[in-house]
Amino acid sequence: MARITWIHLLFVVVLGLSGCDYISISMVEKKTKATTDQSAALKSEIKLLKEELAEVKTKRENHDLVESLDRIAYLIPGSSVYSPIKFNLGILTVKLADVKPYSNGSKVTLTIGNILSASLNGLKAKLDWGKVNNKGVPINESEKSKEVTFAETFHPGRWTGVYVVLEGISPNELGYVRVREVKNSAILLLGK
Repeated sequence: MARITWIHLLFVVVLGLSGCDYISISMVEKKTKATTDQSAALKSEIKLLKEELAEVKTKRENHDLVESLDRIAYLIPGSSVYSPIKFNLGILTVKLADVKPYSNGSKVTLTIGNILSASLNGLKAKLDWGKVNNKGVPINESEKSKEVTFAETFHPGRWTGVYVVLEGISPNELGYVRVREVKNSAILLLGK
């Protein structure tokens, strides 16, 4: 009888231990599943946040592009149209008036109209120029660029012609001139 009691006791202990192990494993499995579910939810949220951030960045870039369009004058040889260009004091007008061969490039005449009531000195701008393809689209690989400072005084309500040499492109290859980042260093107003 004592032998049967020991066997029963041993059997109960083994069952009890295996039951505890089963409960522990079950709890670990539940916690693992919960952690996996939370991880998947976090990954999903991160993905959504990244998509929203990309959308915000794209909207901001588009806004900046639209905002900067009025600060660029895109001029085409042979066109008699002037282009308004915004700068730190207001608006100027720019026209590509003439293109002639010059040494290793082209000499262009830009006609700049000062519609302000003040004379401007020390006007600076960045110029980009290059070729266009058969559809009139700029070929960016051939684009050249330089910053110019004009020595002329731009009197109020007048057109002023300025000459700029564009190196490395003949007049028959010149497809566009882009004027951007216009700044001035001084204004002249009438005295009392």
